[in-house]
Amino acid sequence: VIYIPSLWWHQVESLAKVNGLINFWWAQQQPALGAPMDAFTHALLSIKQLPRPEREAWQALFDYYVFSESATDRDYWPSDRPDRTCVIEDPLARQLRAELTNHLRR
Repeated sequence: VIYIPSLWWHQVESLAKVNGLINFWWAQQQPALGAPMDAFTHALLSIKQLPRPEREAWQALFDYYVFSESATDRDYWPSDRPDRTCVIEDPLARQLRAELTNHLRR
């Protein structure tokens, strides 16, 4: 048995005549938040083929809203809209999932 942390790139070579190789990524996340692999797949479908300047703009947007932990200044955000950069709890997760589902149905 080999334990390899989730999302680590790896290569395992089987040397015997009979082998079993299983990859399983365990994630402890609220089901309402969705699966990161779905977001990755959607990004491959919708962003990967864009011209470089557009991809770089999306990269900056993802860096700021998804990956940055220091993006705390939200003075510009309208007070009547939920802060989509905060910790997402179930009601907002359901709202965002519904919006995404509606967009994907088009």
